[in-house]
Amino acid sequence: MTIATSSVIVVSHNNWPALDLAVASAIGQTRPPSEIIVVDNASTDGSPERISAAFGSRIRVIRQENRLDSGGYNAGIAASTGDVIQLLDGDDLLDPHKLERQIAALDAVPDADIAYGDVTRFREDPSHDGWIDYESRQYDDVLLELCRTGGRAGGFVVHSLLFRRRVIEKVGRFDESIYGADYDYWFRAAAAGCRFVHVPGALVFYRARPGQMSMNRAAMAARSARTFEKALTFISREPCRAMLERHLQRFRLSLTLYGATAAERRNALRALRESRSSTPAVPALWIALGTCAVVAPEWARNALRRVRPGALADIVARG
Repeated sequence: MTIATSSVIVVSHNNWPALDLAVASAIGQTRPPSEIIVVDNASTDGSPERISAAFGSRIRVIRQENRLDSGGYNAGIAASTGDVIQLLDGDDLLDPHKLERQIAALDAVPDADIAYGDVTRFREDPSHDGWIDYESRQYDDVLLELCRTGGRAGGFVVHSLLFRRRVIEKVGRFDESIYGADYDYWFRAAAAGCRFVHVPGALVFYRARPGQMSMNRAAMAARSARTFEKALTFISREPCRAMLERHLQRFRLSLTLYGATAAERRNALRALRESRSSTPAVPALWIALGTCAVVAPEWARNALRRVRPGALADIVARG
C-alpha cells in the first residue's frame, strides 16, 4: 500500500531554543508531514508556550509528566495517525529531504518495515569531543550487526529511522523501564523479523551537548547492560547470543567506574563478581582495578570517571 500520511513526533524536555530548530526542520521537509506532535516532558523553560506561539496550528502539543524519551515516544505514537512514524528528540534536526527519500524507499519495497539513513553529529559545547560517526550501509543481517556492535550499528540513531505503523503492532511500545530504550527497540524489531532498508542521503543531525541523556555515563552503561540482559531473553540464535553475553559482561565491568552512592557501589561490586564468574577470560588485573574504582576515595573515582564509557570494555576485549 502506498504511504499517504506521515507523523513526526518531537519529544522535548527543556530544549528551548533548540526545539524551535527541531520543529522547523520537520515543517521544512520537501515532503511535509501530515502532522507534527510535540510531546513535552514537564519542561520548566517555557518550551510548550514558546513552541505553540512560534508555530500555532501547524503543530499539536501534548504535555505530560517527565516520562523520559521512551514515555514521550509512546505518548506521541499513541496520539499519531500517520502511515509512517518519524521520531525526533527536541535538540536534533532532520535534513529537508529526509522524509521524502525514506518514504520513497519504503514505497519501492512494500515488505520493508523500517528505513534508516545517515547520521552526522555536531557539538554545542566546543570542549566536548571523542565521538564517532559510524558509517551506515545496508546490512545483510541487521540482528547480527546489532549484536556485533552492541546496538551501535551505523545509522541506528532514533531519528534516523522511519518506520511503518505496522512495526508498532508487531513489536509493541518502547520499554519505559529502560533509560534510553532505542537500542532495545531495534533489537526487538530485528528479532521480530522486521525488514530494514538503508537509504543513502537520508540525513539527520545529532547534537552533542552538556546535560543530554547520552552524557550520563553511569545511566548509559546501565542502559546497555539492561538492554543486553533483556535481549538474551528473546534472542536464541548463535553467534548473536555469544556476542550479547560478551557485551553484557564488559558493561557490567564498566559499571564499577560509575558507582557513587553506597547502594550503587554495592550493585557495582555485585556486577563485578557476576562478570568474573560468568566470563573468566576477563583479566584478574582489571577485576582488581574495577574493585579499586568502587572502594577508592572519591578523588580516585573522579579520576577514573574521566574514562570514556566502554573504554574499559574495549581494553578488556583486547585482553
